[in-house]
Amino acid sequence: MKTMQNRFAGEYRMQPPRRLIQRLRIGFFSACLLSLIACGGTESDFESIESPDGKHILIVTVTVPSLPHALHRVNTYIETRDSGIRQKLLESPLANDGVPFTAKNIGVRWTSATTALVCLRPTDLADHGVRIDVSGTPSAELKPGC
Repeated sequence: MKTMQNRFAGEYRMQPPRRLIQRLRIGFFSACLLSLIACGGTESDFESIESPDGKHILIVTVTVPSLPHALHRVNTYIETRDSGIRQKLLESPLANDGVPFTAKNIGVRWTSATTALVCLRPTDLADHGVRIDVSGTPSAELKPGC
């Protein structure tokens, strides 16, 4: 580190070397770029099921990450038949070992006119389920097991 004197105040202060500052900047911007790439992915519809009364549509999508070792994500949406707007209820990581998702990994069904269940069976993690209730304001709750 260089020691420099401030001409006007007569004080001395330490300045870090320029290479260190440049390396820190490059590291910071590299980390930001990597995090942007890691968060991206391609989302595609997996399954859509209409409620028994026909008022709602439950939509399950799978997001495949841009990086090969990142976790896939399962998103659940609810769409009201009148509005046609998708409302995201929950996003859950689902480990995948490279095998395409099938009905064995993700099970979707309505249990009543206002309640639905999405069962997630990842390859390397414990099973967990998403309980969705649309009786009032649509909500989703992640629970262990199916």
